[in-house]
Amino acid sequence: MRIDTVEFDRLPEPALRAWDAILAGGLPDARDVDVTMTREWSTALAASHLGANPPLAAVAWQDDQVAGVFPFFRKTVWFSGVRCRTVEAVPQLYSGRGFLLAWDVDRFAMALLEYFSRAPEPWEWLEVTVPAGSPSQRAIESAAARLSCKLRVTSTSRTPYIDLPDRWETLFDGLAKKFRWTLRSSRKRMEGAGRLTHRVFTAASEVDQFLNTVFAIERESWKEQSGTSITLSEIQQAFYRGFAEGAARRGWLRGHVLLLDDAPAAYIFGVQIGPVFHDLKESYRLPLSDFSPGHVLKTFAFPCLFEEGVTRYDFRGNCDDFKLKWTQQIYERVTLRVETGSVRVRAANALGSLKRRGVHAVSKLKSALGNSASVEQT
Repeated sequence: MRIDTVEFDRLPEPALRAWDAILAGGLPDARDVDVTMTREWSTALAASHLGANPPLAAVAWQDDQVAGVFPFFRKTVWFSGVRCRTVEAVPQLYSGRGFLLAWDVDRFAMALLEYFSRAPEPWEWLEVTVPAGSPSQRAIESAAARLSCKLRVTSTSRTPYIDLPDRWETLFDGLAKKFRWTLRSSRKRMEGAGRLTHRVFTAASEVDQFLNTVFAIERESWKEQSGTSITLSEIQQAFYRGFAEGAARRGWLRGHVLLLDDAPAAYIFGVQIGPVFHDLKESYRLPLSDFSPGHVLKTFAFPCLFEEGVTRYDFRGNCDDFKLKWTQQIYERVTLRVETGSVRVRAANALGSLKRRGVHAVSKLKSALGNSASVEQT
């Protein structure tokens, strides 16, 4: 397997076709497809986050056929006071996910690490986030061991999802009794407060209207006060706009909006790829919080998803309480760091170890002094 590096925005047509083909049929289960694996996701991130540092792509060839694609970028970080150079998957920029996209992930992982180990540009580690227990994780672990590279798990995260039953009524009946009452009561009260309607945005011509609705809701949401609203970051706005446009062109966009007397109340920024619905972002207007508008919106959205043949609902993000009212199913992601063993990374690890031991020693000393003071006072 041969690997070439090209500029991301100049990927050859065979690589673009292979990228889509692997997503469409190269995974063991169609539900394993993650939205962050798409070209549209990496393209939007490259435009919004990497303007001054354009990404590259490692393209694997096997018998004149594209066998895999890995979009990446290089950056410099300070680790334990040592300047280290890293290689990271483009999706790591946002949502903390990367991937190995190849027909044969085992061979691809080995070829990638061998290629980067011989690359003329020096680097200290390669970092990628993958689903825990996935073929990608096993492939990276195996390749790192064979090449005698140190492998670290630098972080883990957990995300709720629902493997949907055959119909909406079955999903609803399986929810906790108190939550079912909340959904019925909240929807009834909203319907009593005005005209309650639901709209789904899907077309490229609707992107601007949908995003304007999203931003309007975000400005009146709890996120605005907490500093996490999309409207407070021009980079995030640019990313979501770029991705929404790309997703709409591919027929994936599913922007669900709940309206009360034609005024936006809540939204779900979703995309549907095959049988999977990805809930990328959602929020509601804070003045309507007593109605639980985010949950009420789902009572409209879920029936639509069943009609479209969706079999998995991915909540994305972390295990927030409002998500866990709908499901107890959770998957885990791990961030893997493959280290080269260079002088810099060895120095950084040694300094980090000394620092940790020093902190531990200081803690023990403080504890001992505290105990001594207590004895003297008695």
